[in-house]
Amino acid sequence: KVNGIVLFYSDKTDKWEIDDKEEFYEYLRILKKLKEKIEPPPDPDILYCKYSLKIMTDPVRAEDGNTYERKVIENWFKNGNRTSPVIDGKTIGTRLEPDLKARKECERYQKKNSQ
Repeated sequence: KVNGIVLFYSDKTDKWEIDDKEEFYEYLRILKKLKEKIEPPPDPDILYCKYSLKIMTDPVRAEDGNTYERKVIENWFKNGNRTSPVIDGKTIGTRLEPDLKARKECERYQKKNSQ
C-alpha cells in the first residue's frame, strides 16, 4: 500500500492489479507535475550565447566550436573580425552551422518560463 493505493496480485486474472485506478492515475498526474517542478535547470552553456551572454533564439555553432546567437556572431564577422570572440587570437572562418540541440533547449526553456 502506497499513499492509499493497494497493488495486489489477482489469481483470477493472473495479473497485478490496483484497487482504485482513478486514485492511481491521479497520483501519477501529481508525480508528473512534481517532476516538472523539480527538473534541473538546463545547462547554461547550452542556453547562453558565449559572447553576448544572453539566452539565444537562433543558436549557431562557429568554427571555434562555440555556440553563439546568429545575429551576434554575424555582426562580429560583418565588423571585419576573423578571430574567435571568446578564444583570444584564434583565427576562424565565417562558416556557421545551426546548433539544433541548443535550439531545442532554448525553446523548451523559453516555453517553460513564459507560462
